[in-house]
Amino acid sequence: MTEARYRGARYVCISPDFSPTAIHADLWIHLKPGTDAALALAACRHIIDEDLHDVPYIIEQTDLPLLIRSDTRQFLREADVVAGGRKECFAWWDARKRQVVWAASSTDFDADPAQRTLSLRVDDHPELEPVDAEVRLADGRTVALRSAFSILRERLEPYDLDNAARITGVHRNVIRRFAREFATARAAMINAGAAMGKILHGELVQRATILLCALTGNNGRPGGGWGQMALWELDGMIAAAYHDHPSDLSPDDQAGFWAAFTEIGKEQAVTPNYISGSLMMLNNGGTREVQLNPRYNDPTLPRKPEEYLQEALARGDIANNPGPELGSPEVIFSMFGNVFRHRRMGYRLADTLYRQARLVVAITLRMDDTARWSDILLPTASPYEKLGIKYAVSLPPFLHLGDRIVPPAGEAKPDWEILSLLMERIAAEAKRRDITTVRTYRGAPYDLGQVAWRFSDKGRIGPKDDEAIVRLILALSSATRGMTIEKLRANRGVMRYTGVAAIPGRMWCGTSEFDGTTPLVPYQDSYVRKRPWATSTGRQQFYLDHPIFIEVGEELPVHKDAPMAGGDYPLQMTCGHTRWSVHSLWRDLDILLRLQRGEPVMFVNPDDARNRGIADHDYVSVFNDVGEFIVRAKLTPGMHPGQVHIYHAWLATQFVGGKANDAIAASPMRVTNFAGNWGHIKSAPGWFDPTQNDRDTRVDMKKYA
Repeated sequence: MTEARYRGARYVCISPDFSPTAIHADLWIHLKPGTDAALALAACRHIIDEDLHDVPYIIEQTDLPLLIRSDTRQFLREADVVAGGRKECFAWWDARKRQVVWAASSTDFDADPAQRTLSLRVDDHPELEPVDAEVRLADGRTVALRSAFSILRERLEPYDLDNAARITGVHRNVIRRFAREFATARAAMINAGAAMGKILHGELVQRATILLCALTGNNGRPGGGWGQMALWELDGMIAAAYHDHPSDLSPDDQAGFWAAFTEIGKEQAVTPNYISGSLMMLNNGGTREVQLNPRYNDPTLPRKPEEYLQEALARGDIANNPGPELGSPEVIFSMFGNVFRHRRMGYRLADTLYRQARLVVAITLRMDDTARWSDILLPTASPYEKLGIKYAVSLPPFLHLGDRIVPPAGEAKPDWEILSLLMERIAAEAKRRDITTVRTYRGAPYDLGQVAWRFSDKGRIGPKDDEAIVRLILALSSATRGMTIEKLRANRGVMRYTGVAAIPGRMWCGTSEFDGTTPLVPYQDSYVRKRPWATSTGRQQFYLDHPIFIEVGEELPVHKDAPMAGGDYPLQMTCGHTRWSVHSLWRDLDILLRLQRGEPVMFVNPDDARNRGIADHDYVSVFNDVGEFIVRAKLTPGMHPGQVHIYHAWLATQFVGGKANDAIAASPMRVTNFAGNWGHIKSAPGWFDPTQNDRDTRVDMKKYA
């Protein structure tokens, strides 16, 4: 970003506090916490009012020209008009023909797949805001139609500059300046990070900010668009994780490569290897009465959150809901995480699942919060003691090999070796006891005697052969063709990617061609090659006509005030990623603690502290309906009044009293996360999944005696 500023780019930071990022900005917009959607929607309205929106982009790439039925508030579908018509076929109003035209981008468009396109024909003239449009339905009734854009214009009316200034605390002139500069820039990019998803209405913030990019035609443009936490997809890593015999797959046979996953998908539908951790906490972790408490949720909901959940479960909309049998586990095996810390109110597991289990085993790096409640600890090697590919982040086009620098200390072993040895022991014990077939979580048969053979790629990869797994990932991944461990080591562990993955039905909508010499620009498949987006309409979709979204008034993005999560208290507790560790890794390291105050601190506005008789570095009790924790107060004028802020990943053992800030995060459930089985809105990992949140938490504080 520094280089971009030298080249003339303007850099805006939108943050309630004067953060380490805001220090470097050309413009710092310090809005009230959780009001980002109102800011974005005000910018959207101003851009449309000033005729700065990109009409050709909107018509070609988005669902905003598509028609909405006035009676149901849902998209007009071909099935509504023609007996036996397609359910996922949508329409616009043609300005010259004065009639409904079915879009060639629709996902159920049954012509040759090559004809599914975002490109408009010469005689296509979609009208963005049709007047007096109507259609005769298959049952003979006539219904009036409106475009999604005309409804959007109506929904944006409350977000005039003065009203937005009242909501956000940002002066109307600053909002106007931001909107105009964003719309008139040669390219404008929103780098969202992960913070938006950590408030209850983060989904609305994301939709509003993506809408801002779409109205200005920035998605697919070099230097423009909306980005969050994308990773460079390594299809070989998926193969190694989900396929029993990855060495049998050929990197040159893409059809056969992905056909193998068709059968895996069928098996996962019966025996999923994934459940929602958020619903596990809700159902089995002792948090239900808090997370579904209507007082802590959106006060505008027409019904209680519990009703939406039960309705979704009855319809089968939530595919990864944990079953009741998980409430009484025989064994808990924990690896690659610290569930007591990274789950809101995670400490409640000590009195629920962990107390009920007969045996608790943890693969762990240290005696963390989860390890303290485990019976057996299997020490894993640290990142510098084992081989692996840690992250494949998208911004730099380089793969970084995490190599082994020193041998594991003490009894520690790499994760691959630990799991391989466990599989061997389980298989041997199953054969000794003459146990062949057992039933998995959802009742499917599984042969325990074959577990080691399946895990080890037909016995071809032994416990000490972690290099073989990495070689397999490199060989099977489209982005790493030609890479080897030897070449990576010779090049100091770094090599440029050679391509991008093309995972059917998953990532194709956002990928681009990549030759290794130019930056990867997302969405080129849709923006340049006119391939439909992976949505119901085949377009960037802003109007969501699922019944839940309609009921709660969120068909289009809106602003909703932050909830009183945890009770009606005057302060909003926000959180950020720590700068002194990678999550909790190294969070308790002496040398890094010396760069801070040596123990957990919470950043507090001086006026909020003065009103409570709190001085810098005092211990304070932070409390709400859910509980309390003790922390040092660090006074700073860079914090927004009414906001207290704590960086994440502190361990509970580092707090006085043994309770961390996560312990009092009420984390209300967002009811739209229960939606599913509706076009592209489906319950699946990486698609639509119930989540937890913490940055809406309402608290008060007092000096701790």
